[in-house]
Formats: sequence, C-alpha cells, structure tokens
Amino acid sequence: MKIKVDIANKLNRIARKLGVSRGKDAQNGLGMIGVCQKKWSLHVFSRETYKDSLQKEINKSVITIKKLKKWLTEEFFIRWGVCDCDLSNKDLSKLTPDFLRGLTFNTNTKWPKKDKMPAGFEPEKILVEAKSPMLNFRELHELGIDGRGVEIAYIDSAFENPNHVELENANILYTNFAEHQHFHGDCVMANLCGKTVGVAPNANVSYYAVNNGGSAQTSNQQIIKSLQDIAQKIQNGTKIKAVGRSGPIYYDRPYEGMEEDIETIKLLINQLDEEGCRVIDSEVFGKTFQTGHYFYDDDKTDVNNIKRASWLPDTADERYKTKVILPCGGKVVPDFKTNDGYKYEQIDCFSWTIPQAVGMYALCLQLNPDLTYNEFVEICQNCSTTTSKGYHIANPVETVKAASKLKSRENN
Repeated sequence: MKIKVDIANKLNRIARKLGVSRGKDAQNGLGMIGVCQKKWSLHVFSRETYKDSLQKEINKSVITIKKLKKWLTEEFFIRWGVCDCDLSNKDLSKLTPDFLRGLTFNTNTKWPKKDKMPAGFEPEKILVEAKSPMLNFRELHELGIDGRGVEIAYIDSAFENPNHVELENANILYTNFAEHQHFHGDCVMANLCGKTVGVAPNANVSYYAVNNGGSAQTSNQQIIKSLQDIAQKIQNGTKIKAVGRSGPIYYDRPYEGMEEDIETIKLLINQLDEEGCRVIDSEVFGKTFQTGHYFYDDDKTDVNNIKRASWLPDTADERYKTKVILPCGGKVVPDFKTNDGYKYEQIDCFSWTIPQAVGMYALCLQLNPDLTYNEFVEICQNCSTTTSKGYHIANPVETVKAASKLKSRENN
C-alpha cells in the first residue's frame, strides 16, 4: 500500500464533498489541505485519516525494516510518524537507529513490551528529555533571564488548543482575525514562550491570529490589520521591538487588489522599522539564520552533534556554513489534540526556528532594551560556536552577555 497516494485520494474525496479546493499551498508538509466553508481546519481530517490508514497497514502485516524505510520517504509519515498508533502487539526489536532517528511519535503512541523494543530506544524517556529549548537557554532562565518585561508581537495561525499546559500560563495577549484554527500557531508559540520548550517563557506577546491557507487576499488583509494594531500600540507607548512571522509576511498569489495590499504591508513594515521595530519573517530570518537538528540518541550538550537542515541538499553545505544555526529538530512540540501530551519530531524547519530567534532577541532586550535587531544579528554572529564541521551554532549565553556589555559601553 502506498500511504501517501491512498491518503491523498481519500482527502481529495473529503475535500470535494466539503467544497474545498486542494491547491499547491495544501502541500505544506503540515497535513493541512484547505479550509471548508464551515470554517473547519481540515488538517484534523488529514491526521486522523492518515492514522487510520497506517493503523490498518500495521495491523494486517509484519512491520519490516524495508517497509519502514519506504514509509520514511512519505511526506505524511515524516510529519506524523506513528502518532496515536497502537504498536503494542508488534515486534520492533530489529529496528535500526537509522530508522528510529527519523521517527515521529507522541504521548499516545502505544509501544510493545521492552523485549520487543529496539535496544536503547526508550520513547517515554525521549519525550521527557526533549522538553527543552535546547542549546544553553536553560542557564539563562535559571538566572531570571527569560524575557520578563519584554514586549514582542507575533503573527501566525489561530491556536487549536490554548489550554495545553505548555501555553496555558503564557503571557499572551490574543487578537483573533482568523476564520479557522491550525496547530502551526500552537507549536510556534511553544517554541517562543512555552513553559518547558520556550526560549523566552516570560515575554509578553501580542499575538495576532490570521488564516493559515485559504484566500491570499483574506490572509493579507488580516496581516494588514495586525500590523496596523502593532503600530498603534507602539504609538501609544508600548515598546515592541520585534514582530515574528513563521512564514512570509505577505502572500503574492494573484488576486484583484493584491498589489495594493502588498504595498500597504510594505509601508507598514517600513513604518515599524522607523519606530525601531523589526518584522522578522522567513525572508529576514533566512538572511542570517538557519535551522538544524539533533538525533534522539545524541548528546545534546555537544553542539558538534547538530546536523544540517534535513531538507537542504549537500550542495548547500558551504552556504549553510555562513549562517547562525538554531536547532529545532530533536525536541517536542505540544500535541494540540490533548491538554498535556507532546509530539517528538526530528524535523527541522523555519517555522519552529524563527520564534527561537525572536525569543533570543527578547532575552537580549531584557538586559538591553534599546538593542536594535541589526546589533543583535551582529552579536549572534560574533558569539556563535563553530563546530568541527564548520557550522556556526548560536550561543545564547554568550550572545546575551555581549548584548549586556554593549548596553554598558553605550552608557559610559
């Protein structure tokens, strides 16, 4: 059975039934296939249909290494792996680390007994140890450097589950312009200000929920409203120095009036920049930063174990070495279908890494409120740790120290 083809056919049937068009933007690796006229988020159908199809395949046959390696090439399997699946009656003892390192699973995955499990693979332990912002952010948090008192803004999709323990006590002022929900927003905020995996868990975040997918015109107009509100807050005295966006700040899929909307967004970005507030979207982020990952069995205290972004070709290695790396693969994100469950994934992506960069900037702003984004970028580059492979890994502790010294130098 070809999982991707089977699921795609089923999802297409669901989409046609609900009057939804599955366009190019649906193939975003997040399982979302569009938004129906009832304002539902269809990624729920995608995830559940995938799980049901995979479970049937698991139940009817022996799980061979050859079969699992084939599954690892499938988009849906990479994203959802064996989340919610019951493997309790399977013999997984012969699975190799090469496969396990790419396996996504969650709190609800049911595993076989220890004698049927691969040696050294302990999912429950991995889920606990992966509840971390990684690098040396925790050292800063223990010193009280956790973003407290810092105002930042973020524009992303509406939360699926704001009651998850990772976000329930976060300092988020939530403004909703969106017509539907998507778990993308939950995961982005977890990486920024989550209780256990967040980089700046005590920052004050003005959060603006906009559509993820659907009409480009609607999304752009929601982004305009968000930027206008942020500009007004700054005019009223709120010192917002950064606006995060895990994706492009606007959509350029053609529609009538698109040029005017994009021009309005650009003008608002320039206005914010003049006020000392930088919009950090995927384009701005990518000029300086990149993402990466650890494997579950790596020593995460050793930055030499950080791997190049999994989706980059080997030919991009030299360019990768010019960026500052913030790893996001090899940690957990909230499972939006539960209030306290988590999903482990080795996937690395800009979406989860941009909020880490914004959060690290917030930590610097806590000690140096006037630090500009350009100064922050220069400090990140100068303070990065170079690995044996020539990769430059962000060093949060040294970056914050340098930001603080820059403040002292300016005051003298």
